[in-house]
Amino acid sequence: MNSEPKTGGVKAVRQQLDEKMNIGDFYHAQQLYKTLVVRYTAKKRYIAMQELLIEGAVAMLNKDQIPAGTELASLLIKHLTEQKVKCTAQVAEPLLSIFRAYPEALDPSKKSFVVAVCEWADSTECSGPATPDLHNAFAKDFFINKDFPRSESHYLRGSNTAGLVTLLEEWVKAAPKSEYDLFVARTVLRLLCLKKDQEASSLLDSLVSKFELDTPLINFLFFTIKAIQTGAGPVYQLLRQKYSTATARDPSFDKYLKHIGKDYFGIAPPQGLLGSLMNSFFGSAK
Repeated sequence: MNSEPKTGGVKAVRQQLDEKMNIGDFYHAQQLYKTLVVRYTAKKRYIAMQELLIEGAVAMLNKDQIPAGTELASLLIKHLTEQKVKCTAQVAEPLLSIFRAYPEALDPSKKSFVVAVCEWADSTECSGPATPDLHNAFAKDFFINKDFPRSESHYLRGSNTAGLVTLLEEWVKAAPKSEYDLFVARTVLRLLCLKKDQEASSLLDSLVSKFELDTPLINFLFFTIKAIQTGAGPVYQLLRQKYSTATARDPSFDKYLKHIGKDYFGIAPPQGLLGSLMNSFFGSAK
């Protein structure tokens, strides 16, 4: 007897919501969306609530109501985070539909949405099989819109090494050829820090062949990957000494190399006076 009025209430609110959307009264439509979210949450109808938020976010964005659409999308991500929902294809695809509904590729709200999605999808509790798929999609979109740093960040966490190669091929065009190896090294080292040595090796082979690179820095990368794959910690330490001039060309490399030494070989970062001097030097060079 108590359930009937509640069901009728939801239906009535839904009807009002549709009417408001049809006449373009987006403010009141937004309030009705949030009213339904509260009611679904109270009844623990989480699937219905998720579907409502997805529908609402896409509908608002398609009507160029960016703040409203972003607010509904944020409520969805908050729910996924609080409920520790895993990032599966079934969950990721609707999020990508919201992402594609944004009218401007570089809109700040779209960037904020991507950050929020990644915080959820990359978290220890929620990371799942579709997490790389989200990063692949975000990377491709940022690449198309020439936002190469953001594109690289997502390709690194995705699973599309070929896309990352294409990105670097385009990105280096703005640099002199003498710096091509720096672009390659930066990306290879970041991949290694993410424990993606196979991807790093594949990318290095592709770009060295493409650009006909033969520099001390490139040699260092090849030897480092081999040392990682064979577990040769002492060799890695010798490589760092022998190629210190080459790796010092970009001060940011030092933090990656320390990370690699610690993660792959258990080498503690240098301590004492030498370590302090090194940190001071590289810090001032940034």
